[in-house]
Amino acid sequence: MLQAAALGMQMAGSIVSGYAQSAKDKEEAAYDAANARIAQQQAAADAAATRNQAVRVRGQQRAAAGASGIALEGSSFADAMADSDIEAELDAQIQDYNGRLQSRNYRRAGRVARSNARGDVVGGYIGAGSDALSAFANWK
Repeated sequence: MLQAAALGMQMAGSIVSGYAQSAKDKEEAAYDAANARIAQQQAAADAAATRNQAVRVRGQQRAAAGASGIALEGSSFADAMADSDIEAELDAQIQDYNGRLQSRNYRRAGRVARSNARGDVVGGYIGAGSDALSAFANWK
């Protein structure tokens, strides 16, 4: 009788452990989903800041060129400003792309965690069944 009670407790422990691990994995999946959104938002904000900085720099360059009497049309200074604009836009696009990659990685990790959560419950029941079979095999 005592062995049956111990077996019942052991089986219940396996099942409860499976559900607890499942809850932990579901929580991890929720954090990954939130981090995925944050990564995209942060990348978009960084890209926008880079573009805004480029606009400010371009304005400062135009003002400096105007103050010094440099002709902007067709000059090498205008070419340099265009190159600066292109580099800034490339930087912004790289920031956006990196944010999307990071977001995708978080979403992938979330899918893995959700899958693990389903497996944890099944694993808890399998563990309980294994406990029962072990007890039955040792029963004399």
